[in-house]
Amino acid sequence: MAKIPHYVRKAATALVDGAALCRQTSRTAQGRKGGGYVYFLSPGGTPFPPTSGRYLVEHSLVSPHGPGLLPDMPQSYQLTADARQKMENQEGWHVD
Repeated sequence: MAKIPHYVRKAATALVDGAALCRQTSRTAQGRKGGGYVYFLSPGGTPFPPTSGRYLVEHSLVSPHGPGLLPDMPQSYQLTADARQKMENQEGWHVD
């Protein structure tokens, strides 16, 4: 099991209170860091670190929240119940 990077854990704290992690396609430098996406929080539109957003999505620490604009392409995510519980209990996060 690999430990989740500290920068991802720190960024993910913004999602504990129920904020949604949203993403949109982008060809900018930030978008390249995010695997072709820029990430932000909803509500509010606060930018979210692209490498952290990408990590959360790719490691299934967030799950799709609501329908996306296109089928099979979610645009918003929330922490999974397991990830939320680990954060609230301040347990060490690990990825299988």
